[in-house]
Amino acid sequence: MRVLGIVCEYNPFHNGHAYQMRKAREESGADAVICVMSGHYTQRGEPAIVDKWTRTRMAIMGGADLVIEMPTFYAMSGAESFAAAGIKLLLAAGADVLSFGCEAEETNVLYDLAVLLDQEPAAFRQELQQFLRAGESYSVSRMKAASQYIAQAEEILKQPGSILGIEYLKALRRAGRGDFPVIMVRRLGAAHKDAWSDGAGASASAIRNALRQGRILREAMPPSAAQTWEKIYESGAYCRGDILLREILYWRLTEWTPDQIRQTPEIGEGLEYRILKMTEEDRSWESLIESLVCKRYPASRIRRGLMNLCLGISQETRERARWEEGPAYLRILGIGSRGTELLRKIRRESSLPLVTQPHRQIKDLSESAAYTLAEEVRFTDIYARFLVNTDLRERGWEYRKEIVKI
Repeated sequence: MRVLGIVCEYNPFHNGHAYQMRKAREESGADAVICVMSGHYTQRGEPAIVDKWTRTRMAIMGGADLVIEMPTFYAMSGAESFAAAGIKLLLAAGADVLSFGCEAEETNVLYDLAVLLDQEPAAFRQELQQFLRAGESYSVSRMKAASQYIAQAEEILKQPGSILGIEYLKALRRAGRGDFPVIMVRRLGAAHKDAWSDGAGASASAIRNALRQGRILREAMPPSAAQTWEKIYESGAYCRGDILLREILYWRLTEWTPDQIRQTPEIGEGLEYRILKMTEEDRSWESLIESLVCKRYPASRIRRGLMNLCLGISQETRERARWEEGPAYLRILGIGSRGTELLRKIRRESSLPLVTQPHRQIKDLSESAAYTLAEEVRFTDIYARFLVNTDLRERGWEYRKEIVKI
């Protein structure tokens, strides 16, 4: 059985995702699709618009056969760590080919950039350090340094999908799988960050914004996903976390010293003092982020840093989870038509333990893996507080929710 692997967030699942899955499946000749999906918090640094089990259902109805969760410690980290975790989980689950969407037309350039950024020759590192000393952010410094070697680097390293694609290729190289088959599907429709375009090609950002305004962009989603969203909106089972996030953040800042804040991933190099200064007065969540954005600190880093603060993620908690080693288990969220067959294969061949019943299996995991899973329980309990319908704000979802089976 040939297995296609996709790292995703599906926040929410839309036409572009369905196209990528269908196109990659056709080109690869895959018999089954495994998706490694972010849980309740995304790489952008915010709570997902709807819970992970609902997004899993959308993915399976869109063609996935197995959905595996990427733990929050990795889902809400920079592109390099996010991609490395996704690749580790896909390889452990037995994927034979990888697919990702990207904006780049000349995909061979992504391979060239992956090699350059993985090897980082001495001259490149010198260029990088010069831009960093000039006050540029790391991402901008890397982009400018790479453009000295590859003409298209500056354009490509501004494209979110291409940036992640390069990190997937780097992760494969570092795992000793540089020759791993990869299918790159060119992105169609609105740009990744185009937050307001309507129509069949609307981005996930546009769909989220429309839902928060009381509109459902049905034409932008497969019919099954659109029907699911109608039920979600009617029941209030979606996330509006801005107000609560602000309250959690301000509460944290009344208790923590600058040294403690500095221990939060994505925060450091003086950002902790900017946060304390900008929170001297009451601000909305988005207003606070805008006030912190500057040449050195892009919005994505600030969002992740503030979310890490709210969730209590620190360098210490990462160490307890042995974060640098990557995910330590395969948490199954959903099973599609060939999912049971895939699970049998994983049980036989995977180097990572399979988690299908967290409440029973947590005691059998290694200390660091059990800690990671216990933290996931806590993160989900916090997520439930963000839901619009207050009657749905319950604790203990992680132990009560069953695997989605379609």
